[in-house]
Amino acid sequence: MTAGATACGSKDGGSGSGSEVTMWVYPVIADEGQHRAFWDEKIKAFENQNNGVKVKVNIYPWANREQQLTAAIAAGKGPDAVYMIPDQLPKFYAQNALEPLDKYLSADAKSDYRESVTKSVTVDGHIVGAPMLMSVVPTLCNKKVFEAAGVTDYPKTWDDVLKLGPTFKAKGFDVLAIPYFDGINQAFYPLLWQAGGRTFSEDGKKVVFDDQAGVEAVTFMRKLVEGGFVEKATITQELKPEQTRFGQGKVACMYSEAPSTMIPLWGKENIVALPPLQNKAQATYGTVGSFSMLKGSKAKDATAKWLNYITSTEVMAAYDKASGYFAPRKSVPPQYADDPVLGKCEEMLNYASPGELHPKARDVQGVLRPLVQAAIIGQKTPEQAMQEAAKQANQLLG
Repeated sequence: MTAGATACGSKDGGSGSGSEVTMWVYPVIADEGQHRAFWDEKIKAFENQNNGVKVKVNIYPWANREQQLTAAIAAGKGPDAVYMIPDQLPKFYAQNALEPLDKYLSADAKSDYRESVTKSVTVDGHIVGAPMLMSVVPTLCNKKVFEAAGVTDYPKTWDDVLKLGPTFKAKGFDVLAIPYFDGINQAFYPLLWQAGGRTFSEDGKKVVFDDQAGVEAVTFMRKLVEGGFVEKATITQELKPEQTRFGQGKVACMYSEAPSTMIPLWGKENIVALPPLQNKAQATYGTVGSFSMLKGSKAKDATAKWLNYITSTEVMAAYDKASGYFAPRKSVPPQYADDPVLGKCEEMLNYASPGELHPKARDVQGVLRPLVQAAIIGQKTPEQAMQEAAKQANQLLG
């Protein structure tokens, strides 16, 4: 489906008469009609301010988006700009498909982005995505479960969680959930970071998660399982939320699910949003959505004008509020001050990270996933799992 009834393709490198800009985006705003209307309105405003420039926004499904983009680029039919998340950027940059945006983005915009946001769109020292939105996964606790268990203090640290485990278990509740189908990004990496660890070495030539921090993160998860403080089924099976104990209101806190998932399950009135758990450090997962310019664009100046327009504070704020995300620019005023859950999350954006950028990031996650899982459920020791994962991952890195 498309938004904007203008011609497809890009014909020249300037922003004068005849420039055409095509951008691909995905259902960031879930409501199809609302999403199309947003882009139609912004295209009209932009074209009125930029005589001779025509913009077309194509909205495609999330499914198979990377394969579709790769095929289009290979065929010389890629768009001028496209929505990307951090782990896609180094991969496409390594294929020489992305145009560095350093000279195209305004100085004001570049200085206005949060430090973690700039880091998440920077590859080899170059900004390759114009940030549009960001998210954060806080600690979310169920007020009803705490009241039913007679617990008044919310956990702040790993030790707090482990100490509370027996109390909630005695009342028929789980202290946490480990919905492993969320993947490494949300289920494991936040704990790795909280233990003071990281995935790759500074030069990106090897993985380093097999150090003490990695072992400590897996050991924490394993203690939760061994104590009977979490539901084991969510670690070994991909269940729908309503089939899980956390979906049925039997879990005290979540560390790996976004508010958009938990609000329909627990009710906004029952959710307490708290900063990420702390061990040696305090950190959590959060993505950054940005728009990249493709190297093959023949309308780079016009595309740059369009990207600067849509990532301006006014347009960004409207898009983020409509989609339930947060603004990556510091100067955008709070969008959710009147919301008891999202307003608290908005205060925690500096804790969020999408992880380290690396062309093999997804491949490494694929190696880690089964081995971390095996350690959590007791099939391997944490040390064995991390060592095996590191060996396999380093073979991938070459």
